[in-house]
Amino acid sequence: MRRLARISLVFLMTLASQAWAGNIALVLSDKAGVYSLFANAFEESLNGTNWRVSTTTLANAPTQPGPPADLVVTVGVEALRKAWSRADATPIVATLLPRQSYEKVVAQPRRNPPRITAIYLDQPPARQAAFLR
Repeated sequence: MRRLARISLVFLMTLASQAWAGNIALVLSDKAGVYSLFANAFEESLNGTNWRVSTTTLANAPTQPGPPADLVVTVGVEALRKAWSRADATPIVATLLPRQSYEKVVAQPRRNPPRITAIYLDQPPARQAAFLR
């Protein structure tokens, strides 16, 4: 889980210079399990930087107070659906979801689609076969 959070962090750092300060909205599909682990690792990875992270779950995402986000990081399919349905054009990084789910969500029509990318959770075929055995 920490590895995925660090990969996400490296990806974010390629989007903007480290000297730039920004607000990240971390939207979780659920507040327990792997979502919580991801959020903790992500926030820990950004300690000491200029990035400010506000973590929300789907239950409180629509009423999130505070400054507007410069970037939305979604964790899970439901979080991506929620972020995709919003009307703003804030860039989105989708994490912890299979490629097929990502493609299904972004195929839904949207008036002004934001810049979006994803870090897939897909497993290699050999690992899937081993799991099935």
